[in-house]
Amino acid sequence: MNTKNNLVNELVGTFVITAAVISLKQVMSATTLSKSSIYRMIKDPDANFPKPVMLSPSRSGFYAREVEAWLLSRPRHSDLSI
Repeated sequence: MNTKNNLVNELVGTFVITAAVISLKQVMSATTLSKSSIYRMIKDPDANFPKPVMLSPSRSGFYAREVEAWLLSRPRHSDLSI
């Protein structure tokens, strides 16, 4: 499976959707970040965190590909002991 599409495939199953929208809860799960950390990063232009998309007046979400691209852009620490 193409690693670029892993998050999208995991969240939407076998459907191929180019603009899948995921919930804040799914973003929290994918990033392991808390809700407050995500909102703080959304407000911080230096964090380059994806902005939510308004789906209706009371519902928002995040483009899965933008979240995945942000995750893949994060630096790796090669000196961490696991």
